[in-house]
Amino acid sequence: MRFKSENQFLALAEKGKNEWWRFLIFSIVLISLLFMSYVIIEADDPFFVNQTVLAGSVYEIIINGLQEGLAFFLVLAGIYFAIKIIHKRNFSTLNYVDFFSKNEVLEGIVVWGTLVLLGSLINQEDDWKYFLDNRIDTTLVYLIPVSIVTVAIQSYAEEVIFRGYLLQSFSLRIKNYYVLLFLCSAIFGILHVDYGLEAVLGVALFGAIFCIIVLERKSLAFVSGVHFINNFLVSFLLSGDEKKVIEKDFMDFDFVPIGITIVQFILLLVYIKKSTKSTYYNTEQTLCS
Repeated sequence: MRFKSENQFLALAEKGKNEWWRFLIFSIVLISLLFMSYVIIEADDPFFVNQTVLAGSVYEIIINGLQEGLAFFLVLAGIYFAIKIIHKRNFSTLNYVDFFSKNEVLEGIVVWGTLVLLGSLINQEDDWKYFLDNRIDTTLVYLIPVSIVTVAIQSYAEEVIFRGYLLQSFSLRIKNYYVLLFLCSAIFGILHVDYGLEAVLGVALFGAIFCIIVLERKSLAFVSGVHFINNFLVSFLLSGDEKKVIEKDFMDFDFVPIGITIVQFILLLVYIKKSTKSTYYNTEQTLCS
């Protein structure tokens, strides 16, 4: 299936210079930035603080959060300058056609946050029990703001990379809709291989749906909100069960959460189709009046 008409979001890639060597240089820069972020996140003594002194304390979690936030902020800053210098186009072209709506970010947070919370009440009773028994204390005053900033930077950076640069760049050569979605989502999923095959497939499906939403909305705003609230809620709900996730066998599958996730994805796509059609109708009515 080819694109019936040129998608405005994908067409933004043509605003810059796209010789093959520019993609090569940008890829090297991007990989270098991601490697740098990995080094920063995995550093034993971030910010010159000896973690053996802080081990097990709330300060260790806060410092680790700031450490990760700094790493992804530097990735974003690097991409901001790299797209200007290498491809000769503005950073905004990786984000939207008309504007980056804060309301769409909030919309994504509310819609997906509601679906995730409802799903977690069905299948994550133990995680909720652990959270309510062990994490409701004064440390949340420090942890929530740090988590909000860190997760917001990290999730937005991933959207810029995967649904911004990669989706647009691949579309210059790949005109088949399904091949484009498969390639972008497969790369996104494979990068989560450490969490097992179930995670790879789930994240890949997540990536494909994100691509569809971006092409519908012609902006990263909505998916940035969805990505943020998903990672934010998961980081808290899995806080007591992280060891089990890490030690999970690569081929282990739990079909109940998979089924719940698929239902959530379907409901999200239905919402996107309905809301996008409604917005288009209202715009048409305004133009005609």
